[in-house]
Amino acid sequence: MRIVQVRALKYALLTGFLFSLHLALISYANSTFAAGLFGEDAVGPLYSISACLALLAHLFWVPKKIARNGTVLFVGLILLISIFSLTGLSHAVFSIGYAGLFVLYLATNSIILYGFDMIVEHASANTSTGRIRGIYLTVLNLAWMIALLATGSILDTGGFSRLYIVGAVLVFLSLLALYRGGISLNSHSMKPARLLEGLRTLIRNKNLSSIYLVNLILQSFYIIMVIFTPLYLTETIGFGWKEVGIIFFVMLSPFVLLQYPLGRIADMRFGEKEILVFGLLVMGLSTIMLTTISTPSIWLWAVTLFTTRIGAATVEVMSDSYFFKHVEASDFGLVSLYRSIAPFAGVIIPILASVIIGISGYHMLFSLLGILCLLGIIPALRFKDTR
Repeated sequence: MRIVQVRALKYALLTGFLFSLHLALISYANSTFAAGLFGEDAVGPLYSISACLALLAHLFWVPKKIARNGTVLFVGLILLISIFSLTGLSHAVFSIGYAGLFVLYLATNSIILYGFDMIVEHASANTSTGRIRGIYLTVLNLAWMIALLATGSILDTGGFSRLYIVGAVLVFLSLLALYRGGISLNSHSMKPARLLEGLRTLIRNKNLSSIYLVNLILQSFYIIMVIFTPLYLTETIGFGWKEVGIIFFVMLSPFVLLQYPLGRIADMRFGEKEILVFGLLVMGLSTIMLTTISTPSIWLWAVTLFTTRIGAATVEVMSDSYFFKHVEASDFGLVSLYRSIAPFAGVIIPILASVIIGISGYHMLFSLLGILCLLGIIPALRFKDTR
């Protein structure tokens, strides 16, 4: 690996770590914040609007801007917008303007993570993609584990206002780390995105289309878990935020413990297919198991949610490893379509989940989500393994 790639990877990891600290502090609290400020019925639509904005940006704006201006300048600009949004939300009151800030902030997160993907892909060789993606995801998820323990304390002492201010400071630090990396983060090929060409490639290539479907299921899982699990645990089960922080700390540990070893195994021994199927099976069955728990037992919830994330961590690193072994950093069309899956799911899933909860409750939501994860085994069995 060239020196410039090593330097790029180091600063990508540092930037991603700092940005993920802010994400972890805020992401699981966002839905509770929005419910308290705008009403619980507004949570799903607000997330859907932000996802629609992010989806349009992914498809028609982000690749062109990166191709024209480079990754560092573009991501730096979006980080500044994120800082502005977080600062505004720290003084939030009920109004359309603050609802707009909330939507803008959520949309910027997806766009920034897309930029980080381009940097990490540039620093990766195909023979080590699984290991590098594993390291990258492990660093990001370590930040999530660390920060989640602090969320409850910050909320108890300073409320949402302090939480968003701390988040803004962390985003500012990630901006400094990004520019400290300098040219090494910005030295990949700058070809314009060709989305139609990427879409045609996707339709013709059953391997990539299968991974896209698996990732769509994974992103749907994440959206439901991030938005509705905190609401369920705090509003229905009756946990406080300190207890929720402990539960989520345990829940996210598989991402730190498993993703690098699994990426290494996929590179050197098995490939991604068998491991991916195992992850979907675990994710589906354990999500269905959530419907059997109704008592406020911290450790029962922690262990069950921990099991769901064993599956999710496995699926995430295997799908990313497989995809990025089959594309280059210059394949803006394919990468843009891949990273647009999360906002695409975000347009539909929050509203659909809200309807399901309104009609049948959270148990039905978790049951259907578990079945969806199990259905992901079908496309996972279709693609050709890398080993």
